[in-house]
Amino acid sequence: MNKPKQIGKIAAATVLAMSILATGMFNTRSASAEEKKYYTDFATYEEELEYAGRLNREIFADSVVLMKNEKKALPLNVTTESNISVVGMLSYNTVTGGTGSGAGNASGFISLENSLQSAGFNLNAKVANIYKNTTCVAPVSMGFMVSNTTVEAPSSILASARGSFNFYGDAVIWTIGRVGGEGQDLLSYNLPTNSDKTKHILELDDNELDVLGYLESLKEAGAVKKIIVLLNTANVLELGALEDNDNVDAILWIGQPGSAGLGGLGDVLTGKITPSGRTVDIWNANHKNDPTWMNNGNPGQNGV
Repeated sequence: MNKPKQIGKIAAATVLAMSILATGMFNTRSASAEEKKYYTDFATYEEELEYAGRLNREIFADSVVLMKNEKKALPLNVTTESNISVVGMLSYNTVTGGTGSGAGNASGFISLENSLQSAGFNLNAKVANIYKNTTCVAPVSMGFMVSNTTVEAPSSILASARGSFNFYGDAVIWTIGRVGGEGQDLLSYNLPTNSDKTKHILELDDNELDVLGYLESLKEAGAVKKIIVLLNTANVLELGALEDNDNVDAILWIGQPGSAGLGGLGDVLTGKITPSGRTVDIWNANHKNDPTWMNNGNPGQNGV
């Protein structure tokens, strides 16, 4: 009984299509050479770059995800909490983009240091100089890591700066991260920076756990008041060691901020902009409990 209606619909659609073609609603002529040109709204490349940077900062600041905030640790009061220490290799080697088509250039790059100083914070120069003079385990090039391992240095590099935390201890900001994507599949085991070779790359590695322990000792000694962790990654990490740790006051997922995005981080930390992002994936407490884990990771390891 429905066939006549269906045939009728097909016939009506055919007539409509023929009518459109007959009336020239679909213009099939080739575009002229002039029409193929792209005209920018900007007078100069510098003007365009400046606008792109402002847009990058705006999108980044609105997209930051507040994943933990114990006892209202954030926002920081830049008047009474202005002296801070920034630790971690990725705090000084920001991963701005991903791999493959997710990569980009660092034109107009704004560093974490620049952003914090612009927001009015005084930074621990002694700690900063140590990290700037320490080579990443896995080098960062053009804004993305060129190795699928982790990059954190052991806390022992901070031995000579321990006393400086007494003055720059209103807060410690520590950045950790990962990069996994096209041509950079993450390791499911045998991570070079782990003594336990069964651990995967989406867990905190040995050096990161070491730094975490060091920061905890500073806080317990009264040298540091707050520990704030930035997640510089597009990958879902296992965060139990941070989420369940009473010494870790706040966690912000900042993703991969682009070349100028970090320019908005100071405003997020001081409360001028509310971090309003949301997670788009389930952040597993244990990735290995997920049946799809067997398909995860480097093709040389999972056989896929």
